[in-house]
Amino acid sequence: MRLEVMIQVVLALAFVVSWFLLPIYGITGPGLAMVLTPVGYVVDFLGLRYLVVPPTIFAIWLFALTSSLIPIVWRSTRYPLYLSLLLAVLSMTMLTDTILFQWRYMTVRGYVIQPTPTGYIYVQLHHTPSLSLPFYILVIYLVLTLVNTVTRAKWLRFREWSIVEVYQTRGTMTAIKESLRRLGIPYEEFDDGIRVGDLIIKEVHGMITISRVGRNPMATDEIQGLSPEEAIAVVITHAVQYAFKTGSRVVEYEGE
Repeated sequence: MRLEVMIQVVLALAFVVSWFLLPIYGITGPGLAMVLTPVGYVVDFLGLRYLVVPPTIFAIWLFALTSSLIPIVWRSTRYPLYLSLLLAVLSMTMLTDTILFQWRYMTVRGYVIQPTPTGYIYVQLHHTPSLSLPFYILVIYLVLTLVNTVTRAKWLRFREWSIVEVYQTRGTMTAIKESLRRLGIPYEEFDDGIRVGDLIIKEVHGMITISRVGRNPMATDEIQGLSPEEAIAVVITHAVQYAFKTGSRVVEYEGE
């Protein structure tokens, strides 16, 4: 898992945990406190406490958590990052809508509408709205999700690379190409494969074939007893030997 995605997950968890500890939004006044918690508006009015549950409240943190988990579960393409961004935007949208719910139905032109044991009271109280830490964490999370989407979660200059992860998520040919690139071994690409020295590697119907120039191909199916993992090892071994013989070099770009 990329470090960029891990940061996104940590921020999402920090948002949810901090919201359970601190209200994300609230208004305060004489004898009045109305705060937005993960389960709804908690209203303290003249010693009485009530819970008002807007219909969008649970979508806020559920969308945020789901947004952070999608790039972990689905990693084969960049589309999970798009979906993650969409859910992060929806989370912020639901928060905005929930705050507008309070503006629309619980305060009107400086008056505060408060629940009572027998109904609601319409009273004018001086009150001050405020946002707290969870809101700013959500904003940072939204910005980070956008950056991950635009950069394909590759904005950090350092990250761990695993040939196993590349093979499992992007296939054998990609694993071979990235391994050769990181080893500094040049290769030639053509329509259906690559060439390293006199070794030709092709992918035919989901199966890797390895052959030398002018010889019959050796298939990497189970009948031949050569798995895709073994095919990667064969290619890398041959490529390293080829590099030592020829002294070949490639240019390594920053950020590769």
